[in-house]
Amino acid sequence: MEEETSVDVCVRPRHEYTRRLVAAAPVPDPDLQRRRREQRSLQLSSGS
Repeated sequence: MEEETSVDVCVRPRHEYTRRLVAAAPVPDPDLQRRRREQRSLQLSSGS
């Protein structure tokens, strides 16, 4: 469990589970969502 303010948890999650949870949340901006998907694909292909 993270012990920070809700803003800190969403902006700078410290634990892997929280990072993945925040990254999975949909984004209402289609361009931003596309960039996030591309970034995630690059991370997966590079093994990060």
